[in-house]
Amino acid sequence: MVAIFADVLAPYGAMELHLADRLQGSSIRYLLGTDHLGRDLLSRLIFAARLSLVVGLAATTLNVGVAAGIGIVSGFLGGKVDLADQDLGDADAFMQQAPWLALWPGLCVTIVVNSFNMLGDALRDLLDPRLRGGGGRLAAGGATSV
Repeated sequence: MVAIFADVLAPYGAMELHLADRLQGSSIRYLLGTDHLGRDLLSRLIFAARLSLVVGLAATTLNVGVAAGIGIVSGFLGGKVDLADQDLGDADAFMQQAPWLALWPGLCVTIVVNSFNMLGDALRDLLDPRLRGGGGRLAAGGATSV
């Protein structure tokens, strides 16, 4: 639902710059803080969820978790990663000064990927004819023998 209503739920545009508010921590104005360009992390994560939904729907059921994770990371990074243009020393300094830059996106990726994986497992358990009739993976009497 967050991905579908990103335009309504995000407090700011995904790429909207607030240079005066660079590397701000959590506050009333920026719930998850801002990055080194003053972009609101909450807004960026909400719009990244939209991209992950599109990527996830395009993937097969078994790969949705991985595809969604890639979509979130790609969306959060602005759709491209060009390490030739990045000074990794600066990135390390930003992470030390503002650890929320890795914390919130990492937490969101973990939650989304695990959610899709659990959904895939549940669908497999429900739809796999080999698992029907015995109450799922375990027989009614307990663990199955090997």
